[in-house]
Amino acid sequence: MHQPYNVNATFSQTASQQTPTATQTDLLAEVQALRKLTHDLEQRVVQSTATQQQPDHNHSIASPGTSDSLSGRPTPVSSHGQTTDIVSHLQLVSMSQISQSLIGVDDVVFRIEHIRSIPQAPAFIAHLDKPTTCIWLPHRSESQALLNHYLEAMSSIQHVLHRPSLSAIVDDAYRQIEGLQPLKPGCIILLLSIIAGATHVWVPCDSTDSESSPFLSCAQAHAQTTMWIKATHSLLNAVQNAALVDLETVQGVLILGCVVANLEGVSLRYRTLLSTGFVFARELRLHRIEQDTKASGAITLKEEIGRRVWWYLVATDWYVSSKLLHLILLDANLIK
Repeated sequence: MHQPYNVNATFSQTASQQTPTATQTDLLAEVQALRKLTHDLEQRVVQSTATQQQPDHNHSIASPGTSDSLSGRPTPVSSHGQTTDIVSHLQLVSMSQISQSLIGVDDVVFRIEHIRSIPQAPAFIAHLDKPTTCIWLPHRSESQALLNHYLEAMSSIQHVLHRPSLSAIVDDAYRQIEGLQPLKPGCIILLLSIIAGATHVWVPCDSTDSESSPFLSCAQAHAQTTMWIKATHSLLNAVQNAALVDLETVQGVLILGCVVANLEGVSLRYRTLLSTGFVFARELRLHRIEQDTKASGAITLKEEIGRRVWWYLVATDWYVSSKLLHLILLDANLIK
């Protein structure tokens, strides 16, 4: 995909060339140039994604309209609109449309195996005459057991999931894998992060015998946590490289971050995951969800979950920032 124009750099460079005595005509020409640049950027984004997917009527990009060719004559301000409207429109250009794309089998392949055998499975397999990253998933019944364990042990401290929907997400993921269909990677990222969390807190259930349990012991489950974290990171890298983002991806990042924080504390990897969550959430416009729902007058289930995801991110960022500031002050001997 073509690299988009650096709009901020171009506009800043143009603005810096103005003199303090710039006329209204010059200012209007700058605004008109910005509108044209916005239009060109949008056209390039649409053209680069048109070959990857069918048009999604639920995630359309509003056209900014056709601007007149630049000339030396002044143009009325009303034909340009407010500068803030232009900037808001520009923010929407990269959002929503490509989030519906499907990950290609050339990037990552998925295989299913008993969870006790996955640690010995190869990380790469030959696919289309080249070594390809392979992500191994447990059998469906094992994933369901791990999902149930996570919901009982950890979901009460992370209000970013809709419990009744999770079983359907898992079933849909396995149905696509078993049918060799293209996958929306967000549900797999969410599943992998849940498995990582479940193995980290795994405790055998008294009502489950060792034969039907995914693990023989707590130690066997805990030993797999790092492996599932790595698998989730591998798929996250593929998603970032292909610019594929959906709500399940953000949920998976938050759950994975919780597991990493419990293992490492507020480490570099945890802070990177938190920042990644913010980037993905903004790409989905979760930071604007309060304004959008107020404008529409109604809120759907997905929007409500998105709102909870965003405020969980914000609250976590506030908490982590205060703790880091406290540590910095302690190191500087400014507080006791």
